[in-house]
Amino acid sequence: MTDPVVVTGASGFIGRALVGELARRHQCVKAVARTPQAWPAGVEGILVKQYADLLLPDHATVIHLAETRDEAAIQNANYPTECLALMRGLQDQNPRLLVYASSAAVYGDTMLHPRRPDEKVFPDGVYAVAKDACERIVLAVGGTVARLANVYGPGMAKNSVLAEILAQIPGVAPLTIRNGRPVRDFLWIEDAARGLADLALGRARGVFNLGTGVGTSVADLARLALRSAGEVGRAIRETHPTGHASSIVLDIETTTTAVGWRPTVSLEEGVARLLRGTS
Repeated sequence: MTDPVVVTGASGFIGRALVGELARRHQCVKAVARTPQAWPAGVEGILVKQYADLLLPDHATVIHLAETRDEAAIQNANYPTECLALMRGLQDQNPRLLVYASSAAVYGDTMLHPRRPDEKVFPDGVYAVAKDACERIVLAVGGTVARLANVYGPGMAKNSVLAEILAQIPGVAPLTIRNGRPVRDFLWIEDAARGLADLALGRARGVFNLGTGVGTSVADLARLALRSAGEVGRAIRETHPTGHASSIVLDIETTTTAVGWRPTVSLEEGVARLLRGTS
């Protein structure tokens, strides 16, 4: 029997995919959530009212996903404090390994080149500030940090930029986007889950990026979706255009070197799958 792998936030978008990936690898998975779920065969569900109530089993690897941007918006200035308290509570239980699902947002969006894990970060806003602070706790105890790009796929948040684009297809009126200029790195959900599992089950420690290394502007993303849907003639309208250059793209070579991980689903294929309603 393998040591247990505990996934917090297991009912979330990434959490569900990660639990499935670990189960396929025949790990002893303990899926922690605040709402009842139907888990894959062999997965033990742990229901908690608050994640702070969680008691870890001995020798556990913990993959901590239990944070969201939505909660950051609601809690505002208190959000980093609550995230730090939860992270310290997990650390104090001395897990075998603590793996933290962080975000590419910690890099800031002012650099146009693919960002490397060894670069200085420029977190802006309560979400990124909380991620950066929690990263420091994890790294101080020899844990692993995974900085995730924009993860997309079936079940993604309805307010994500790609979901808002796809919600307008099919159609004939102009497809509206807020601002077409920002450039982001889009990672298919199953590739993200596989990368997290590789880092949690491997020997690498430190900071690693999970992305594609390819940047796509929001305008190009909209054009790609329309092309895939056979609606290349539709106009695209920006509701809040700006001249500000914004880019967050991840260099993944450190991750590939450490655990052999690379994404397998291109953005074109991922968007096509979503339009077909397949995964």
